[in-house]
Amino acid sequence: MRLAESYSNSSIVRTFVKDGKTYATISYTCDRCGGSGIFYVAVHNGRGVPALPDAGICYKCNGDGKITKDVRMYTDIEYERMQRSKERADEKKRKERDAKVAEQNLRTLNKYGFENVDAYIVLGNTYDIKDKLKEAGAKFSPELRWVLPTEPTWLTTHSYVKVSVADIFTISNGYFVLRDDIREFRNALEPVRGEYIGKVGQRLSVTATLTKAVPYDASFGYQRRMTTGYIYIFETADGNTLVWKTTSALLDTGKEYDIVGTVKEHSEYNKVRQTVLTRCKIQEV
Repeated sequence: MRLAESYSNSSIVRTFVKDGKTYATISYTCDRCGGSGIFYVAVHNGRGVPALPDAGICYKCNGDGKITKDVRMYTDIEYERMQRSKERADEKKRKERDAKVAEQNLRTLNKYGFENVDAYIVLGNTYDIKDKLKEAGAKFSPELRWVLPTEPTWLTTHSYVKVSVADIFTISNGYFVLRDDIREFRNALEPVRGEYIGKVGQRLSVTATLTKAVPYDASFGYQRRMTTGYIYIFETADGNTLVWKTTSALLDTGKEYDIVGTVKEHSEYNKVRQTVLTRCKIQEV
């Protein structure tokens, strides 16, 4: 005769027969107080602080540190049958959990743009192609930005980089989660481009090509009259970026200009270092 596996570490005090079945009175260490008889809730100055009331006497074992109870004893045939039943139940639970984990992991991968082991992260300022990316099945997230499940060979205006599941995710309790350093990893794929020109307050004279003109609504004067201004973005021959915001000039993109202006500030936008100018005098080359 033997005890169930869950009571294998218990000691048998006595055995007896009831209704034709064998039982045992067993004794085992209280799992609430750990056998001390006192339930401690904290430590102060290196000593345990007993729970209240009754000076922390454990209610489960009444301060004895041991628990006694009567349990069934099984024949070898009964025990083996019970173990097989337990193994089948454990296997069923394992398969259910594995299926749940696999389903959740698939949702996580799809959320971040993965359909297979590899995916492709699009670099640079993607605002002008976001609609095309959506149509191509790309997924956007703050951590990775736009990710495509297949290689975007059609994408000629932007660069992209191939990454794997192992680059992006780690495993916690069987589930895929983003790496703790995922933002650093993403930033390392796309280092900041360009250099700042001059110092703040310095008067510069530079030649650059106007690459973009962004209109904006501006107001001025006592009566707050509205007009259209432009944020002009220039690029020098060595790849550095200049920005000038004005309502007093109308320039053509693609043309080269001689610019004299004062450095207002140095800033960074979409991984590009920008030298912001003010009080500019400008002339087409």
